[in-house]
Amino acid sequence: MSVSIQKAAEKALAAFLASKLTGVEVIAGWPSMNKDLPQKAVSIVASGARRDIPIERKLLSATNSGPTDTNAVWQIAACSQGFQIDVWAHSDFVRDSIMADLDIYLNYGERGLGAGNYDIGNGVLLNLQDGWQAYQSKADFYFGEPDQLDGSEANSVKSFRGIYRGDSHFMLAVPSTSPRQLLINFTQFLDGETDADAITFTTDY
Repeated sequence: MSVSIQKAAEKALAAFLASKLTGVEVIAGWPSMNKDLPQKAVSIVASGARRDIPIERKLLSATNSGPTDTNAVWQIAACSQGFQIDVWAHSDFVRDSIMADLDIYLNYGERGLGAGNYDIGNGVLLNLQDGWQAYQSKADFYFGEPDQLDGSEANSVKSFRGIYRGDSHFMLAVPSTSPRQLLINFTQFLDGETDADAITFTTDY
């Protein structure tokens, strides 16, 4: 896997907003301190620790590997990650215009998944990339009410800022390789078809 699932969520949201916000530079991560901010920018950064809730393991896929082994993908946890979106502009009018657009795109619902999805609602649902598409991973984002930071020096330094704070929710999946018969026994156990005392199982992820 090239990046963590929370970083993949950050990059997915950045790519989505970049495709929607005309003339706005969208940054995945905190803006560089070594160069001036553009006149119109949006930055997206993960905030705080990822929170994981273990779930009963769910088999997402299984592919035979060699004569006796199987490569499997298991869903093992429901996760949430805090995110912060910052809007940066050289005037309050431009900042307000960007935030008006974000009111639309941060409530895009399932339309964020692409063509053929029409449901709207609070938040936006996006497909993850960076290797996580192999697990059909998605992230559901929801942001609360925006805030504005206007200090007394805002006009003189041409820096007007808006902030959104919210969360993303996604399912963590991991790969494993195990003997094929062991996988069969384990899935039968999860389905209630096998007595737990009759099998022994391990995983190597």
